[in-house]
Amino acid sequence: MEGSDMTGQNAATETTGAPLAVLGYAASGADDDHGSPDVFDHLAATATVDLTVITDPEELIAAANAAGVDCVVVPYGESEAAATACERVATDAGAPCVAYCESATALSAARDRGVVDAHLRHAATEDDTVALLDRLRAVSERESTDEQGASHEAATSNSTEAAAPDDATPPVTDADTDPFAALHRTLTETSGTFEDRVEAMLDVGQTYLGMDAGIVASVSDDSYRVEIIDSDDELFGSIPTGTAIPLSETYCDRTLDREATYRIDNVHVDAPELTDLAAAETYGSVQYIGTPIQIDGATYGTLCFHGTDTDGPSLTDDDQLLVEFMAQLVTYELQHHLQKEELRATQNELQAVFSRVDDAFFALDDDWRFVYVNDRAESLLGIDAEAVVGEIVWDAFPAAKGSIFEEQYTRAVDSQESVSFEAPFEPLDAWFEVTAYPDDDGLSVYFRDVTDRKQRRDELERYEQILDTVSDGVYALNEDEQFTYVNDGLADLTGYDREELVGSHIGIFKSESTIESAREAVTEAFHEQRTGDGDGETEIDLTVETADDREVPCQDHIALLPFEEEFRGSVGTIRDVSDQVEREATLNELLTRTQELMVAETPASVAETVVETVTEALGFERAMVRWYDDETEQLVPAATSERLAAETDPREPIAPGDGLVGKAFASGEATVCEPVGEGTDAGEAATLSAVPIGETAVLVVGVPDPEECSQQTRQLIQLVTTNAEAAFARTDRQQSLRRYESIVETVREMLCVIDADGRFKLLTEPLADRLGHSRAGLLGEPAIEFVADEEQQRVTDAFQELGDDETITIDTTLTPSDGESLPVTIEAARLTQAGGEGEVIITIHDRSELLSAKQAAAAERERFSYLFENLTDPINEIDIGGREPRVETVNGAFRRLFGEPTVEGAIPDSETPQPLAIDADRIVDTDTPGQRQDGDRELKLRTEDGIRYFLFRQVPYELNDERRRFELYTDITTLKQRELQLQVLHRLLRHNLRNDLNVVSGFAEILAAELEGERHRDFADRIVTNTSALIELSETAKTIEAVAGHGSLDRTSVELGALLEPTITDYQADNPEATVTLSQSTPITVEAGDHLATAVGELIENGIEHTTAATPSVEITVAADADTASITVSDNGAGVPAAEWAIVTGDAEISQLEHGSGLGLWLVRWVVEGYGGTLDRQVDGDGASVVIELPLVDTNSEADATAVDKDDLAVDSENEGAIAVDSDETAE
Repeated sequence: MEGSDMTGQNAATETTGAPLAVLGYAASGADDDHGSPDVFDHLAATATVDLTVITDPEELIAAANAAGVDCVVVPYGESEAAATACERVATDAGAPCVAYCESATALSAARDRGVVDAHLRHAATEDDTVALLDRLRAVSERESTDEQGASHEAATSNSTEAAAPDDATPPVTDADTDPFAALHRTLTETSGTFEDRVEAMLDVGQTYLGMDAGIVASVSDDSYRVEIIDSDDELFGSIPTGTAIPLSETYCDRTLDREATYRIDNVHVDAPELTDLAAAETYGSVQYIGTPIQIDGATYGTLCFHGTDTDGPSLTDDDQLLVEFMAQLVTYELQHHLQKEELRATQNELQAVFSRVDDAFFALDDDWRFVYVNDRAESLLGIDAEAVVGEIVWDAFPAAKGSIFEEQYTRAVDSQESVSFEAPFEPLDAWFEVTAYPDDDGLSVYFRDVTDRKQRRDELERYEQILDTVSDGVYALNEDEQFTYVNDGLADLTGYDREELVGSHIGIFKSESTIESAREAVTEAFHEQRTGDGDGETEIDLTVETADDREVPCQDHIALLPFEEEFRGSVGTIRDVSDQVEREATLNELLTRTQELMVAETPASVAETVVETVTEALGFERAMVRWYDDETEQLVPAATSERLAAETDPREPIAPGDGLVGKAFASGEATVCEPVGEGTDAGEAATLSAVPIGETAVLVVGVPDPEECSQQTRQLIQLVTTNAEAAFARTDRQQSLRRYESIVETVREMLCVIDADGRFKLLTEPLADRLGHSRAGLLGEPAIEFVADEEQQRVTDAFQELGDDETITIDTTLTPSDGESLPVTIEAARLTQAGGEGEVIITIHDRSELLSAKQAAAAERERFSYLFENLTDPINEIDIGGREPRVETVNGAFRRLFGEPTVEGAIPDSETPQPLAIDADRIVDTDTPGQRQDGDRELKLRTEDGIRYFLFRQVPYELNDERRRFELYTDITTLKQRELQLQVLHRLLRHNLRNDLNVVSGFAEILAAELEGERHRDFADRIVTNTSALIELSETAKTIEAVAGHGSLDRTSVELGALLEPTITDYQADNPEATVTLSQSTPITVEAGDHLATAVGELIENGIEHTTAATPSVEITVAADADTASITVSDNGAGVPAAEWAIVTGDAEISQLEHGSGLGLWLVRWVVEGYGGTLDRQVDGDGASVVIELPLVDTNSEADATAVDKDDLAVDSENEGAIAVDSDETAE
């Protein structure tokens, strides 16, 4: 890889002696051929060559026969003239002829025609001229009769291709180290098979690259197959040709993904993610270079080299150029080899066909006499084969004389080209299909009786005329799944011409899965018919892949052709079922959406589901639901599709009766596909449909094409609105019911709902308890039975007279099951909005004073006990008033996680919260870094479910002058895991993002410098600009993290002018086109830090970047009043947009549509707030300003302010250390 000049300059030949006498043949039309007459210009410019160019082939032969001609150069391409000239020079003149080939294809063609000496053109002209001179001199020396002189000349020549005697070792010259010269010598001198030539080239590549193995491989799907390998390595050398491994286990997989040359200097350093592949793990490959091989536009495989030396030299661009050039040579050789193999296979197939042909056959000699007649011909012609041999064909069949038979046979013999034809022979009353093959000795004639076929063909033509009028696709397939017939319907369906389809495989418009399904169905039908269990017909669903890449759902009805033992093919009809499939899909989607409507919880979710149904199930992108607002008596938007929202401004409420939508709602009748203009609920659609949803809402649909307003579409929209009406009614009832149920379930008062028959329908637990029954036991029971007997009639009459909008209050007495009378006050009102008829809600107030304070306390205790026992967090109560703590009680969650409580020893003399009720062995860790020591603590505890994290809190209280406390354990394991995941993810993303952006920016800058096209340089500059902006954004995010990650910002007394001046100077230097100034009358001191300068810098950058003025101007004014210092950043631009400012200051909510355009203003806000300041925005006719106000520092107490608590300093130091670690990691 090193020590050789890829340009070939080191192969220049220093020649002594007389110049070479060279004849050049410039055939007519050479410029259109692959030959390059400009090679003669390069030779003529060389002092070591005496060149004569000849254009006439006869003159060339004569000149070549003259004495003193060393050799002839013929540019060799596809023209017959050039090929013939080189052959004639070699045979008629006896002079050596060198074929000058511009491509490996031309070189292969020359080699096939027997040309001994050939030169393959180099990419660089200078290298090519040097190599060609070496070749000419070597050929000339080989032809010299003075063998000794030739040997001496060869020993002193720098040519890489001079021939040496078999018993002599050619000297090593500069040209021998040139890999291109070695490749040329390999191609022109290596004989043998294709594999021998490729292995020789691989050997050259290994030698130059210093690699251990060279491989040519083919790929198919995920299979990597070794076709040719050249290696002396123990592991690679053990790989036999034909070995197949998964492509994903090779480096070549990445080469093919990139569709370009890929190289690895050291896989452990450059691509450690590949070290577990078989290439590295099994065969020890450390170094790699590979490039794709394509044949006829399709990927064949790869050419690659592997090295196992971890200390090998790095691969260079010259190495890559060599491998890519070698891939071209291998591609040409491989293509030539595959063509030969294909030809050989065709020949073998023809021989096999001829060996088993059952056609009639006879052979004639050059005198038209029969020399052979097979049995089939004897039978068809009605002759005796032995008797007719030797007889002239026209004598044996006089009727053929002067007929088409004589005409075609004569034409075949005269032109020496085969002929095929069909013709009737009246004496035999038959039609024959005839093919005649001429040769130097006569004529071979194959023929068959096609009388029946001719009749069937005529009949088929009539059928074809009928089938061509059918709109469905009709086809016929042979046993090889190739189309033998298609009608116009199939051509129209697939988008291919009939001529393209006939003869093509079914895969032309069917996928592999479809083909496999069809084969399985046909095979099953075939076996069923053979066993007598079927009729030979089947049907499958398929997707037709059309010529213009559309996918059309279809049904294929297949019928087998008649057969005896073997499958002979099939016919079928393919029908486009797109409309049917689309309708089924629409109905299925409607069913799914209807189910969603029926489970929607709120009217808003119903409206959103209706819009989604119209857009996704019916395919109309513009849809809106307006519902009627009882308070405003307007139709207000409830849900809007994304497309409609993007096309229109926020829609205003509409009064019922106004416009098409309002009229449709007011009348209750649908408006369908009415033409509308701009600014309506239809958006940019040409027509609007408005369909009422009962008395609740109206559905508006924008239909762009009136032709889509079919009867079917109207029915589907009506179905949607009908289901929506039911869903709105259901959600309204459910909401009312939930409201009342929520009241009943949560209120601690005595409430109940009775139905029209006076039976309990709902009641609260307190009422059930007071009545002495369970809630379940009271449901359905008559409520009046619990009223004192003497009061029942009065209460009943009052309830019967209760109106819908009335509320009554009755003082009466209840008789609970305990027999004690309970004086109560009853308040009752009818439920008119809950969907129930005749229902009454009753509130019962206890008027007795018989409930003692003890009973109240017991009830409270019971509630507290219930809460305590049912808390999901473990909790325990400890008496800490005595000498040793004592666990009073624990809840079920505590027992489940920690078992029974234990208290060991006295309470520790520490202010740090310590758990007392759990076994010490369960405490894994109590010292979580960074947590507060005087409040809640994070504990790592061993539970019955494993080790988990808890937030431990203590709640002290006193009971009867005894000190007690509760200990609560809140499981925060999931939060801790999430916090750790976010920290790791944040670090990795920011680290990788910054590094990758720096790489992208660096490459883009290189591209901008090296690209010649203005358009491409512009693209590269834009990449640099955008990546730089993203890098700056990451820096801003980092600063925000530093700000937001602290409880409070570091502060010190600082003079604002001194703090801001370096920042202003830097921005002025970075932006010379702008004017950045600082205005300050007196020194002003505040408590702040460097983050304040960063925030002001963000405002300066915004002012410069977003101004529309020709010369950006930013002025920073520092001033103060009695208590406040202000920093005013003014620019001559339009200022921060009001909407974005509102989001940053919190006056507007952040949403997907409203979120601000960057992080800079957020950084400014958080920094200012972190220093206890405020932020304001001012806009006037001359520009815009942002004002930062901060508290002034009392300079008299400055010394006191600097006395910072040592603990705080320690915490700040820890935080600064964390930031420093983060910065170092980012810099990596």
